[in-house]
Amino acid sequence: MSSSSTILFAQDKWLAAVRAGKSAIQLERVAGLQRCCNAPLTPYVTGETFVGIADKIAKNAYVDLRFYPNSTPKFPANSRLKLLEAHTRVLDLNSDLTYSSALQRQLRKAQSYLKSTSSSDIDLLFQFMQGVYAGRGSDLSLRKSQLQDAVNASLEGDFGELIYALDSDDKVYGALWLVWDEQTMYYVAGARNEVMKDSAAMSFLLDAAIHLAKQKGLQSFDFCGSSIEGIDRFFAGFGAERVKVLRVFQAAPFWWKWLRKGVRVIKGIVG
Repeated sequence: MSSSSTILFAQDKWLAAVRAGKSAIQLERVAGLQRCCNAPLTPYVTGETFVGIADKIAKNAYVDLRFYPNSTPKFPANSRLKLLEAHTRVLDLNSDLTYSSALQRQLRKAQSYLKSTSSSDIDLLFQFMQGVYAGRGSDLSLRKSQLQDAVNASLEGDFGELIYALDSDDKVYGALWLVWDEQTMYYVAGARNEVMKDSAAMSFLLDAAIHLAKQKGLQSFDFCGSSIEGIDRFFAGFGAERVKVLRVFQAAPFWWKWLRKGVRVIKGIVG
C-alpha cells in the first residue's frame, strides 16, 4: 500500500476541496447524536487517520467509515464498534484491457453516436445524481455547492476531470467526475441521464476515463465500489478485480432514525 501522504483523500488539497478541515473523518453532532462518517465525496479514509479520532467517538454514536483498500484501522481498547468487510473493484492499468463481450457491444453502440467533452459545469451531473437517488426512493444528501467546490478545486489543482457524454445535437447522456493521485484514478461521482437509460453512456465515459488514466501513466483505476449487485457486475465487466475494503460501523439508535425521517417528511411538505 502507498503511504498516506501519496493517497489523495489524505492530502491537504483534498481536505480543502471538500471542506473537511484537518481530517477526512467527519465527527459532528446531527439532531442530538454524534455522527462519525467519511467526509463528503470521500470514498476512503486511512487507518492512520482513524487513530487520531477513535477515542473521541461516543459510545452511542452513529459510525460508518470506509477505509482505503488494504488499510486496517486500529481500535481503541474495549471498542463496541463493528469491523465489517466490503469491497471495491480495481483495474490494473499495467495489463491489457479485457472487457467483457457485453461491455464491448455497449461501447460499439455508444461510440457510434456519442462524444465526450470536459467541463467545469456541474449542473447536469448534480441533476443526474438526484435522478438516480430519486429512482431508489431516497434523497441525495450532498449539497450542490459541496460538489461544485470540490470539482472546481480538482480542476484548478490538476487532480480531477469532469466529463460529459453527448450526441451530435449536444444532448447530454451522462456525466462522470474523476480524481487521481500519484498512482490511482478514482471514480468519485457520476450518473446517466435517467430519461435515456439504454444509451450505454456510462460504459462510454468509464472507457474514456480508463484510457485517460493510462495516458497519465497511472497504475490503477478504482471504481470505488458499490453494494448494488448489478453495478458491481457492471464494474466487473471492465476486468476489474474485487479488492477488500474494511468498514467500521455502529448503527444509530431507532429514535434518531425516526427523528431524521420525520424531518425529511416535514421538509417535503413545507417544500
